[in-house]
Amino acid sequence: MRLNLITEEFRQTVIELTMLPLSTVFDAFPRAARDLARDFDKEVELTIRGGETELDRKIIEQISDPMIHLLRNAIDHGIETPAERIRKGKPSAGQLMIAAEQQGNRIVVTMRDDGQGIDLELLRAAAPGHGAGSVAELAGWTDASLLELIFSPGFSTRASATDVSGRGVGMDVVRDVVHRLGGAVRVQSGPGGTTILLDLPLSLALLRVVLVEAGGELFALPTAAVRRLLHVQSGTITTRLAGGLGIEVDDETVPLSSMSALLNGFVPPAPGERQPVVVTAAGDRSLALVVEAVHEEQELVFEELRHPMRAQRTFSGAAILGNGDIVPILDVGALIDLHLAGPAAPSVAAPEPRAEARAGRVLVVEDSLVAGELQKSILAAAGYEVGIARDGAEALEMLGQGTWDLVVADLDMPRMDGFELTASLRGDLRFRTLPVIIVTARESSADRRRGFEAGADAYVLKREFDQVHLLDTVQRLIVRTAGAHA
Repeated sequence: MRLNLITEEFRQTVIELTMLPLSTVFDAFPRAARDLARDFDKEVELTIRGGETELDRKIIEQISDPMIHLLRNAIDHGIETPAERIRKGKPSAGQLMIAAEQQGNRIVVTMRDDGQGIDLELLRAAAPGHGAGSVAELAGWTDASLLELIFSPGFSTRASATDVSGRGVGMDVVRDVVHRLGGAVRVQSGPGGTTILLDLPLSLALLRVVLVEAGGELFALPTAAVRRLLHVQSGTITTRLAGGLGIEVDDETVPLSSMSALLNGFVPPAPGERQPVVVTAAGDRSLALVVEAVHEEQELVFEELRHPMRAQRTFSGAAILGNGDIVPILDVGALIDLHLAGPAAPSVAAPEPRAEARAGRVLVVEDSLVAGELQKSILAAAGYEVGIARDGAEALEMLGQGTWDLVVADLDMPRMDGFELTASLRGDLRFRTLPVIIVTARESSADRRRGFEAGADAYVLKREFDQVHLLDTVQRLIVRTAGAHA
């Protein structure tokens, strides 16, 4: 417990030391806007909000130039000349607003102008010349698809180049920078103006990861790079690609590889008929990785690698777990490159006669998508029929609509938490004997005691999460309940 407190204090200190107010970037914009307005014979009134919002200094350093480019684009292409604006019934001075707002662990930076908007017909006309598609194909494109064209490298709606050419020139760089920081860019445009939104992580020092085990070692995969968590059987791996094996995921054939073979150069013996698989993605490339175990999702303090480790590409950094262990953070793009360079055969158990699925319907109550899918995949692979509810209120609705044999519930959820759900079940004659397993990050003895007092049958900590222990507990409680009803 003491080590956990020290680690949490260290985590908070790291975050505080890396943060700066966005005013360090925004303060340069009024003068830049005045200079650009003079250069383009425009009148601009700039409003800035949220400059006190804090963001990781490394992110601030890297978004400064892209935001200046967005500012130039808004004044050059968005806001009309005073004469044009007066003809349209607008004030002679264009309105430009830059705002920042924290939304959870994200920062959204908005740049909005009240100009003429992006001409979709000009985009449609310019697209064939940039290889975006034929005239016939473009006729069926939605407005949102057309707006995405401005992020294509070198895309421009102008025939002749200037230092700020068409709307699209340089927008690919803006998107690349934001994507590299783990963010996203969205554009909205119409006759009343254009809005660009930069959705950025609050801190590069914090990273949400899924912990996996391969070759007897623990590794971290960024949650943003994880598409699916599932279990496979040897009988389901029938697709062969040019580079090796593949599996079907969401109607797509995804290459399959062994993480242990990629990282350690050897394939361990297959542990059994079913094996956990993490489907990862980097850009438009995907790779399914066979691992030995999938553990919990955590938010960890990201640490950059120091020389000489920085030269290698497999790991993007490292993090310290609550127990003091250091875990490397894997670069999914580098893993895909490794696979393409020399495919590693996955360790898959030989087919065995499949036993009858154990009877039982389990309801997982978890508001975290990754944690819920992880528990579902583990239980489904063991033969259980599994449903997912996002909070206690939804769980009660689902429980009332069918027959369930066991509930696995988180504690911290919206509307109705795990304590309230468990107490509600114990107060209802229909569910008084329904087994409830609490799986939570809360470690205090007071929370544990409160859970059992509410009526929980088992209390499992997420940091100690082990799929074998979970399955043993589920089977024991379901068998016990069946025996009581026999």
